[in-house]
Amino acid sequence: MAKNAEEGRQLFRRFEDVVQRFLDVSLEYWGCVPLDPVLRMANQMQRLVVRQDPQCESAKSIRDIAAQIERTNGKILS
Repeated sequence: MAKNAEEGRQLFRRFEDVVQRFLDVSLEYWGCVPLDPVLRMANQMQRLVVRQDPQCESAKSIRDIAAQIERTNGKILS
C-alpha cells in the first residue's frame, strides 16, 4: 500500500533493485494499492475492501492488478 501512485512506484523501484541484486530476477510494475480510509476501515473490520466498498480507489486498484494477473494466463514467472 502506498499514499499515492508516485510513492508506489518508488517503493517498487527499491524492491526491484534488491530483487535484481540478490535473486537476478526482473520484475514488472503493475500498479499500487493506495492507502485510503475505506481500506483502513475494512482492514480493521477484517473485511475485504472489494466487498466493503467496491468503488473506492483501493478496491479499483486491486481489481486492476488482478485483471493483469489473469491476462498473463498463469505465466507470471519466465
